[in-house]
Amino acid sequence: MFNFRAIILVLFLGFLTPSTVYAQGEDLGVIYPEVREPYASIFASMLDGIHEVQGDEVHSIAVKKEYDPQDIVDWVTTHKIKRIIALGSRAQKLIENIKLPIDEVVLGAVTRPPESDIFNAGIVLTPDPQQVYLELELLLSSIGNIYIIYSDASRWYVDIAQALARGKEYNLVAIESKSIADSVQQYKKILDKIDSKSVVWLLQDSLSADSRLLLPLILEESWDKKFPVISNSAGHVRRGVLLALYPDPFEFGVDLANTLTINSNPRGAFTPFQEALRAANTRTAEHLDLGWSRSKIRSFDIVFPSE
Repeated sequence: MFNFRAIILVLFLGFLTPSTVYAQGEDLGVIYPEVREPYASIFASMLDGIHEVQGDEVHSIAVKKEYDPQDIVDWVTTHKIKRIIALGSRAQKLIENIKLPIDEVVLGAVTRPPESDIFNAGIVLTPDPQQVYLELELLLSSIGNIYIIYSDASRWYVDIAQALARGKEYNLVAIESKSIADSVQQYKKILDKIDSKSVVWLLQDSLSADSRLLLPLILEESWDKKFPVISNSAGHVRRGVLLALYPDPFEFGVDLANTLTINSNPRGAFTPFQEALRAANTRTAEHLDLGWSRSKIRSFDIVFPSE
């Protein structure tokens, strides 16, 4: 059952100083999308994590694609909600489009920080680069260059990755792209000179990992030249990417709830998720001669190809 939920999640998808801690979450509301199973279970697990921190008095509402804004206003007013956790892009748009009498709003379960500054803080569905580096160091005996193609939308993440890469024994080579055509040309330049000790890192960015044009090109060259490809999109592992990190939904909810007791984050501060599960492709690992043992394979949360 755990692995089934993990597969669905794959496809879906310093310590800080606390300020005032609310004893109960009676003034807290969670807005999340109304979706079918099994995706609904992912949001339910996030809600469980929020309840773990904020208590059982938290109010929640599932929002359909078509909703009446007044229903949301009435819900906030009736329950005297002053703080909101918004989950997903539907809830994000709702908060941006409806003026609500609330003091604090945290956003989670989106792939990138919003342009709006209405949100106090949030966590995105993108792994902490430090966790990615640690996994690479454990899986690969030596690493040369790590190549990233990114667009302006992912610049915030690349800035974090570059800062964390300083002092490492390998180099992070980040190249900005302006279009799919530009990405194709940049990848061809990289693939012409890449060696087996280098890594290509795919971001949750269409100019980094377009599934129709870029991913097949990269994976074909990866197979021929035997270099590893990692991704921030766990669904890519099914197609041949070696490794991806994806969020534990319960812990994601816990971390989101904890941001409500933080006073050292500047407004609009968004961070990658910290608690990661791992998806790996054993066929790719075998082709790369990584020599994974059975115990190593069992340590992953989800493995492709499925047995």
